[in-house]
Amino acid sequence: MFSIAKKELHQFFSSLTGYITIILFLLMNGLFLFVLKDSNLFDFGYATLDTFFELSPWIFLFLIPALTMRALSEEFKTGTFEILQTRPLTNWQIVSGKYLAILVDVPGTPGVGISFGVDRIYDVMEELNLFPENVHFGTTALFFNMGDVESQFAYKYMQQLRRNNVSCELFHEPAKMDKQFKYASKKNISFAIIIGSKEIAGQTCVVKDLAKGEQKIISLPELKNHICNSVKNTQ
Repeated sequence: MFSIAKKELHQFFSSLTGYITIILFLLMNGLFLFVLKDSNLFDFGYATLDTFFELSPWIFLFLIPALTMRALSEEFKTGTFEILQTRPLTNWQIVSGKYLAILVDVPGTPGVGISFGVDRIYDVMEELNLFPENVHFGTTALFFNMGDVESQFAYKYMQQLRRNNVSCELFHEPAKMDKQFKYASKKNISFAIIIGSKEIAGQTCVVKDLAKGEQKIISLPELKNHICNSVKNTQ
């Protein structure tokens, strides 16, 4: 089986097929992740591989058939399949060897297949109570993730607070309010800031003081001063 995989890898990189596949994969991911506006990682303001894992299956949809179709057809075309049958290999071993070679040929396939995502890891850690009770990472304000449009809108206000030395972050994915509140509680975050579609329309936001349990509706132009003053009063 491994000898079959080794042979396939040798054929893959001894022709232009392997290099063209890798270049196309990297080029398509690079365009979508760093150039095109709608999916640009730099526009989100937080580190995430969600876009990569959402995009990769669509790229593989075209790359993998192009590679797998030639895996056996090339053997019949060159007449080497009869040679394979004379060796002490079962059909399962031949197919498995070619499958292993494809996994290595296409960059990122194993990563996409076994990736769980940050949210899955967090859920498991939370379920097993792996977070220390007094854990604190220095975040003062958490902007809730209410969707892609809302997150991009909230990003500029998050940057305003950061420029005023207020440590804040945007929740890494759109999720239920309860999950985001639990995340803030685990990290001892002082303020939760919610900007949804309703708040965008009214140019307001909901600010909840998690320590006091108080909730206020603040106009967006006053958000920076409100948070900065609240932080000073708690120090």
